[in-house]
This record gives sequence, structure tokens and C-alpha cells, in this order.
Amino acid sequence: DSGVQFSDRMVLKEVKFYLLDGGEFVSEGETREVIIGRNSNLILKEDVVLVSYLDGTQLFTSEMEWITSERKLETGEKVVIKRNNIIVEGLGLTANPDLSQIEIKSRAVTKFIDNS
Repeated sequence: DSGVQFSDRMVLKEVKFYLLDGGEFVSEGETREVIIGRNSNLILKEDVVLVSYLDGTQLFTSEMEWITSERKLETGEKVVIKRNNIIVEGLGLTANPDLSQIEIKSRAVTKFIDNS
């Protein structure tokens, strides 16, 4: 919706974003604020939601960084991941852009939802 550019970074508000892997769109997300650094890393802030095109996995957190050089998502914040009938909550995360590989750093709790 809006943005401000500084000499070392750009700040965007109310952003819908897409992540690519090998030139293909693999996920999409929304957040209230994105800070784009000179190194092209993205800091996603406030109400971050990411949905994988691979299997519909959803990731929710308050802040996350896209590290361009490593092509990885990282956060030290609380995360909630929903995949099919499984919900995983934890603290901290490293993941690839399509959410097919996710590492929860600590305090992981898995809940199975009975859909019957």
C-alpha cells in the first residue's frame, strides 16, 4: 500500500509477497511491514502469514527474515505451522521457501486434529 525509501533500506507497509525457487512461485504471504536491506534480505514484521503452493502448509509468526544468499526463512519468534491435520507450535524456525523442509528451533509442540 505504501512505502518509504532510506539510503540503506526500503520500508513497505501492508505487503503481499511471493517467494520463488528456481524461477517458480512456491509460496505467497502477507505482512504488515517489510524492510528490504541493501543485501536484498527481507525482514517481514507483524502478522506474517505464508502459504506454500506445494501442499497448502501455512506458517504464522510475528517476525521473520528471508535470507537471500541462503534462500532460507528464519525467525527466533513464536511460530505456528498448519499442515493438513497437524498443528506445530514452537520457538524459532529455519525453512525453505516452499515450506517442505522446516526446522523448529525449540519448544516444539505437535497437535493432531481429528477431522472425523
